[in-house]
Amino acid sequence: MDNDITAILDEAIKIELNISDLYHIFSEKFSADKDFWWQLVMEEKNHASLLLTGKEFLKFKRFPKKLLPDSLAELKEVNKMILEIQQKFMTDPDRIRAFEAAFQLENSTGEVHYQNYMRVELGDELQDIFRNLNRADIDHAERIKRYWDNIK
Repeated sequence: MDNDITAILDEAIKIELNISDLYHIFSEKFSADKDFWWQLVMEEKNHASLLLTGKEFLKFKRFPKKLLPDSLAELKEVNKMILEIQQKFMTDPDRIRAFEAAFQLENSTGEVHYQNYMRVELGDELQDIFRNLNRADIDHAERIKRYWDNIK
């Protein structure tokens, strides 16, 4: 098993779980938007589950490496940022900043790479399975912006 891809995959899974945790905080802190954030919580957990399941395919050299960015350092930086945002919102929740932070995170390295991969239609059967399982859970940045624009 390729250690670099394993480390990148593990960090990408952490990003999905940490973003899910952040959106869970938002769902608790901002009751007017609870359902919106909760939907994203579930979708981020789904992303993490897909990546975790995909990890099994590394053993067979079948994991779609294009699903992940190349830089472990960038992913670690995103995770650090997510954890800092979580801490800030636990003590100082702000609805406007929640949408801004979510939009920024959904446009971060790991998330953008993941979303772009899910939009590409060409691939083998395994890649198509990943895309089909995740088809309804994409475009978080666009959905966050659209939701926020509609309630302003």
